[in-house]
Amino acid sequence: MSWLPDWLTGYNAENADAAQAADAQLQAMNAADYGPGGKYYSPENWATVQSNAAKEISYNPTDQRGAIQQTFSDKLAAQAAAIFGVPAGALGSVIWAILKAIPWWIWLGMAFALFVWLGGLVRLKGVLAKGKA
Repeated sequence: MSWLPDWLTGYNAENADAAQAADAQLQAMNAADYGPGGKYYSPENWATVQSNAAKEISYNPTDQRGAIQQTFSDKLAAQAAAIFGVPAGALGSVIWAILKAIPWWIWLGMAFALFVWLGGLVRLKGVLAKGKA
């Protein structure tokens, strides 16, 4: 059952009941005409009718409301992604372009400066001093 109200989705319960009754009547007519003993019966015709019936949408009101709910949720998720994804994607591409514009040797220099700033030379000096002793 959908949590969306019928007035918002446009779902008409009376129309759904009429569609379900018409589908049941069509299935009965197909069984009479194309089923065993029918005037158009052949194994191929009957298999085709059953295959087509299996491919049709469900006229069950619960299934219809579930399909409406799923479509609403999918559309809402797509629109939310469009609203929030575009600015984030644009910002990400700008940042990535700036980072790519910096030459590799500057990155290497910044990594070395960070190593020195964090005390890497002092630590390296201590490790080397222990290795000689």
